[in-house]
Amino acid sequence: MKWLVTGAAGFIGTNLCKYLTEQGATVVAIDDFSRDGVLSNAAFLNSIGVQVDKVDVSDKVALEAYLSDSRFDSIAHLAGQVSLLQSITDPRRDFEINVLGTLNVLEYVRLKSPDASLIGMSSNKIYGDLQSVEILEQDVRYSAPNFPNGFDESLPLSFHGPTVVQRAPPISTWPITQESSGLRARAFDNRPYTARFSIHEQIKGGSLS
Repeated sequence: MKWLVTGAAGFIGTNLCKYLTEQGATVVAIDDFSRDGVLSNAAFLNSIGVQVDKVDVSDKVALEAYLSDSRFDSIAHLAGQVSLLQSITDPRRDFEINVLGTLNVLEYVRLKSPDASLIGMSSNKIYGDLQSVEILEQDVRYSAPNFPNGFDESLPLSFHGPTVVQRAPPISTWPITQESSGLRARAFDNRPYTARFSIHEQIKGGSLS
């Protein structure tokens, strides 16, 4: 099979390209290399025979010129601006990548590769309400022992998102990142904390645990 992978140098894209290559698929990989660390991922993919070309999906002319009349069996559209803070700092660029970029890919499929299966990635917010889920912190990742294959649609939706918490006194900023099975907080002294809470809980007076 022939695959097109956008956002190929991201975390999911890198692992998908590796897997597809191991399965014998032909992979066309593109990324705009805008995020820190992705050049290392691209170098890794290059070492296993996958060339990642610099193409910005929000640039319709460049995308069409690169793909030309190519046809694919499947397309994994993983390119996206995923930072909440960046979407606030530069909402126009966020829109260009996430909305126009997706529209450009859809238009390419419609006009040039209509038989392709298109796979899109959703936000990590769709994992739902994890407050009742047992989360275990391991050496390099979190795990949910009751959901070994990931979270399915049986979990209720959660309309709260991660935020940056300030704690006083003394005031200390806690950067929060959301992973596949929970939130991870790390103070400036680099001590790890497990944090599972929402903006709603913070308003009610909740704290890191």
